[in-house]
Amino acid sequence: MKKATFIGLAFVLFLLVGSNYAQSVKMNEIFARGTAADLDWIELYNSTNADVDVSGYKIYDSAGNLDATKKMLIPSGTVLPAKGYYVVTTDIDKALNGFGLSSSGEDVWLEDNTGTVIDNLKFLATTDATQSYGRVANGTTWAVLNTITKGLSNSVIVMNEIYSNGKSATHPDLDWIELYNSSAAQVDISGYKIYDSGGNTDATKKMVLASGTVIPAKSYLVITTDIDKTLNGFGLSSNGEEVWLEDNTGAVIDNIKFTALTETQTFSRIPDAGNWKAVTGLTKAKTNGTGTSIKANDQIATDYKLQQNYPNPFNPTTKIEYSIPQSGFVTLKIYDVLGNEIYSLVKGFMSAGNYVADFNASSLTSGVYFYKLQAGNFSKVNKMMLVK
Repeated sequence: MKKATFIGLAFVLFLLVGSNYAQSVKMNEIFARGTAADLDWIELYNSTNADVDVSGYKIYDSAGNLDATKKMLIPSGTVLPAKGYYVVTTDIDKALNGFGLSSSGEDVWLEDNTGTVIDNLKFLATTDATQSYGRVANGTTWAVLNTITKGLSNSVIVMNEIYSNGKSATHPDLDWIELYNSSAAQVDISGYKIYDSGGNTDATKKMVLASGTVIPAKSYLVITTDIDKTLNGFGLSSNGEEVWLEDNTGAVIDNIKFTALTETQTFSRIPDAGNWKAVTGLTKAKTNGTGTSIKANDQIATDYKLQQNYPNPFNPTTKIEYSIPQSGFVTLKIYDVLGNEIYSLVKGFMSAGNYVADFNASSLTSGVYFYKLQAGNFSKVNKMMLVK
């Protein structure tokens, strides 16, 4: 959010420095036109099929490159999900080594917890506040994005939900994979291909989407995979396996190794186009839910607080109010009665203030759940009840 010192072209291509880092974690999207209400940020992406602990990683601009004490440290316990995203708000309290990203362009670096630089980018000026720089497909080539995709896939078409227990007693329909169009325009996906490991090793076994196949804006298309093998159909293993999606140029635009699933579970992105997780309940051809939205008010927070959610009991949405009196790393998570984490509503640096999280439990079944706020040395757990 540093003020631009010169007026550049509306869009200027920027240079990627050190693009050959063979690392699993990369900078994936950069927003340097922040305001007081929407600060500068850098999104990280995990290109592997396993969670990566990024505790102790550091991210910084030229000041940190010259002075190691000015590098922003990613807190202990920070885990980047498989094929997932983690947004670092950079323009925060300087005591936390925050730094504004210059709209005139500058260098940024990412290093791992051994001090090794694993990604470095020099981006140049842009004057359009509605765009960001991002890798398309995720983790690959940098380009100007006309749609900001903070914490979401940079690819327009993604796999969004996977069901692998077709022909079960509770769900007699066949295995399927749901695609999602995250853009504001219809997308023609004629000639796109979707496949499992069989198609990954033998191109003749890739399922080709028919000519004239389109997905409307912000909409879904369900592909039944477990069909006639002469149509290159393939069953999805309930024990988990890897699946790929490529566009009509042959470029892989999405890829995920999903986990073992029960008959009542799907592997879904929450929110749509976001991070993958196994969830209870099917949302075939429907939104997977937003998980949460966070709003702050203008009142001054004087103490750490976690209020009782309201309404309670609820169906399927509820609000969770909390307060943090000083900037820092905050998590707000949802757990089931067995203590399993099922949603991470908040995970990142936040400025001091009073907040309201809107939680959507549309994919969950009725029952008792718990939510926990962790901020600094403060920790509190409250109980809530979903009744459908």
